Amino acid sequence: MNKYLLPVTDDTGVWIEHTIAKDSRDAEDKFMQNLMERYSDCDLPDSSWNDFLDNLENINVYVGGIYDIEEF
Repeated sequence: MNKYLLPVTDDTGVWIEHTIAKDSRDAEDKFMQNLMERYSDCDLPDSSWNDFLDNLENINVYVGGIYDIEEF
């Protein structure tokens, strides 16, 4: 299991989400779930990662790339 980081910004500020996952695809799924919970009042369908990012941008939430903490 690895630790993954995800930079996020919205109208409240900038922060880094983190999760423990077995691979980057698992990390995508976990980040998607966390962000859907955070923005539960918005319509964010469970879809592909890129479609999900497009939906976030529609509500002015911007997400950077996923990084394995080992890259640092």
